[in-house]
Amino acid sequence: MPDNPHAPYVLGSDTSEDAAASMGVHLARLERVVFSHITKRGAHGCTDEELERATGLKHQSLCARRRMLVQRGLVQDSGRRRVNLTGRSAVVWVMTGASGVELPSPPKPPSWSAALVAARSIQIAYRIAGMVYPPELLQLLTWVRWKLERKGDSK
Repeated sequence: MPDNPHAPYVLGSDTSEDAAASMGVHLARLERVVFSHITKRGAHGCTDEELERATGLKHQSLCARRRMLVQRGLVQDSGRRRVNLTGRSAVVWVMTGASGVELPSPPKPPSWSAALVAARSIQIAYRIAGMVYPPELLQLLTWVRWKLERKGDSK
C-alpha cells in the first residue's frame, strides 16, 4: 500500500494547515491500521463504527483515513448495510474486490515458472500484511509446483 504523506486541509485556514502538517508523520501508519483491519475482515467487511471500536481511533481520524483509502481505490462500499449501535444503517466497507465485484483479470503468465513467482509474491504480500493466506492461494501454489514437477516449464 503506497504511503500518502500529505493530509488534506482547508485552504486559507492556518489552523487547518497546521493540523495537517502535524499529522504528516502519522498518516501512513493510521492508514495501514485501518486498511489492515478492513482486509482482515475479508468479504464480511466492517462499518466505520466497527472500525472505531476495533482500532481505537476517533471518528474523525478514522473516517478521513478510510476516505483516503477509498479515493486511492483500495477500499470500497460493499453495497451492503449493517445496523450500528444507534439503530441506524451503516455502510459496510471492504477491500477492493472483496465485495464480489470482479476486478480485471491479470494477464496470463508466460510460463508456469512465472506463475509460481507471481503466486509467491502474493504469498509474501499476505505475510507482510500479517494476513492469513486464503486456501485458494495455497491450492494455487501446490498446483503450480506440481505442474512444474510433472510437466516441466511448458508455456
